[in-house]
Amino acid sequence: MNERARNKLSSQWVALTILCGGVAIRFVEWFHCRDLMMDEVNVVRNIFERPYDGLFRPLAYEQFAPPLFLSMVKATSTLGGFSEMSLRLFPILCSILSLFVFYRLVLVFAGKRSLWYPLAIFSFAEIYIQYANDVKQYSSDILVSLLLVFLAVKRGLFSSSRFQFFLQWSLIGMIAVWLSMPSIFILTGVGISLFIQAYNDRQTRYYLPLIGAGILWMLSFAGYYWLLLRHQIASEYLQLFHAPYFLNLSNGKDLFDSHNIGLMAAFFSSAIGSGRHFPFFLNLALLLVGFYSILRNNATKGLVLLIPIFCFLAAVVTHRFTLLPRVGLFVMPILLIVVGVGLEALLTIRVWFQWLTVAACVISAGYS
Repeated sequence: MNERARNKLSSQWVALTILCGGVAIRFVEWFHCRDLMMDEVNVVRNIFERPYDGLFRPLAYEQFAPPLFLSMVKATSTLGGFSEMSLRLFPILCSILSLFVFYRLVLVFAGKRSLWYPLAIFSFAEIYIQYANDVKQYSSDILVSLLLVFLAVKRGLFSSSRFQFFLQWSLIGMIAVWLSMPSIFILTGVGISLFIQAYNDRQTRYYLPLIGAGILWMLSFAGYYWLLLRHQIASEYLQLFHAPYFLNLSNGKDLFDSHNIGLMAAFFSSAIGSGRHFPFFLNLALLLVGFYSILRNNATKGLVLLIPIFCFLAAVVTHRFTLLPRVGLFVMPILLIVVGVGLEALLTIRVWFQWLTVAACVISAGYS
């Protein structure tokens, strides 16, 4: 067996070990069966008190969750009884499936050498484990985001007929919106990325079905907004709760005001699983290198990662979205994929620098 084959086998075993550990710790949390938090209790009250069609109306008790997520939880709890384990079955399955989709995406964008690092953070960092087990939409938000990105970069995108392409992507996008509200950010990146890929592959005949699917996505989101989202935006309680997590750009303050820097730093610290200085600055450097590497070497495919991040930040700046970490969980794995791209870029430099980088990442992963 040559050295390349040995390295490939070693990388696979490391990734498999990390994945098994991530799955195991999520199952342990699920079997631990902790008591429901207050927000979870209020979500469950809505699920218990309403029929399925009632879940497509604004929720009571100052709660918000996508109706398809609520329907899935209601189905599992109806079959298994309203226990903590049955209520959390759908979220925990979403979290476990996310591990495997994330693994495939890091392979696509980064590579085997750098795979272990973002995969370890995503598998074991506190925030990803904590909210994997909540009767809230956080883990399904992550899964939907990762699946949309994965479907947008898989091979054979333009191998089906134009009608099949239109039908598939129309259904995917419309279902995603009602299962995960932030999926509209990911769909923006997916749509632009598919448009550019079709141009580069000389498949412009797919433009019309792609435009048609995009229109249906927007109409689906408009219906979602009219039925549900506008009521949440009008909620004084929710506005006051999220107010500290909006970027403050009023009264002449700029983006780099201390309040804004603190919010962005806390959000990124949550994404990488540690607020310690060393992992924070290491991963920030890897993120910046990753952005540069994507724009320089893989801009067409990489747009499906970069555009959702840009749209999310634009929504935060305009107070249309909050930097509360658990609400922004859907975009955090995408940041980790970019970190993996940055690590892969640094592993092409001289051998001594590669070993130094790997050692720094091992230390950082330990903190995370």
